[in-house]
Amino acid sequence: MSIDGFQRRRSRGYRIGTREGPECYFCAKDTSSKGKLRDVQKIKAIFAEKHRAITAQVIIYSETVEVFAGTEQKQTFVVHKDLLTLHSTYFSNLFSDKGLDMDKKISITVKPSLFADFVSWIYMGKFLKVENNALEGGTAVNKLWELGRFFRAPAFQNFCMDDCRNYRKASETDPEQPWQFIEGIELMYSLTPPGSLLRSLAVQSLSYKNPLQENEKGSPDWKKWKSLLTGTRPDDDIWVKELQRDFALEAGKDWDEIPPWDDQRSGDYMEEATPLEERWDAQILALVADIGFL
Repeated sequence: MSIDGFQRRRSRGYRIGTREGPECYFCAKDTSSKGKLRDVQKIKAIFAEKHRAITAQVIIYSETVEVFAGTEQKQTFVVHKDLLTLHSTYFSNLFSDKGLDMDKKISITVKPSLFADFVSWIYMGKFLKVENNALEGGTAVNKLWELGRFFRAPAFQNFCMDDCRNYRKASETDPEQPWQFIEGIELMYSLTPPGSLLRSLAVQSLSYKNPLQENEKGSPDWKKWKSLLTGTRPDDDIWVKELQRDFALEAGKDWDEIPPWDDQRSGDYMEEATPLEERWDAQILALVADIGFL
């Protein structure tokens, strides 16, 4: 591990992935302005480059560990230990519990294709997102967001949330990316616990664009939405009742013509996350203290 981090200056610009409004790098004051949109894209590019630059510093002296992901058939990932602990409190606690003499092989019951996207993000700041039979198929960003919650990796959750919002924005002009659809809402609710920000985005999207009003009354699609959002079925899971309750609470909300997926509202769906450079500095300080330099 290098201690060059002591000499690095911390970023004084936008913070990554917070819910503090203007400091969130996803935000844009006027999404109808091409200039503002270019500014958002430029800021994202800057932070993606910072992500990769810090990754390069982390892996220079970090040891690697073997992570076996899956249930019955495991897939092996060789990952830099310090990169895992930098981005995930789950792994940080796991390695701390095992101590300095820990086995360099760990096993997790996470679908390999999901873990592959997480590994791609911690290294490159982007998803892998490819269909791969060897990794048990493709992935869905909703599942990745929930994986981030399990790994206690809020910056990764925010990256997933931004991908969700971008998909929704693209669906307005791209018929091949339909939204909203029942399967997507069901997935967002069934995967996550009450109060999750992914659920908030799902139900508030329904509030902004109510499918019971968007679809012709009595049509097959209207009947499906009616059954999901207001119906009573004895075999419904608890999350269905929670969706119906949340949908009723959000009914009639005034959105001032700014949809939930708009960049101006992005801070409403962002988890609290310490900037990456600050986490890296803290990790270096902790390591140096452990080996007796301080």
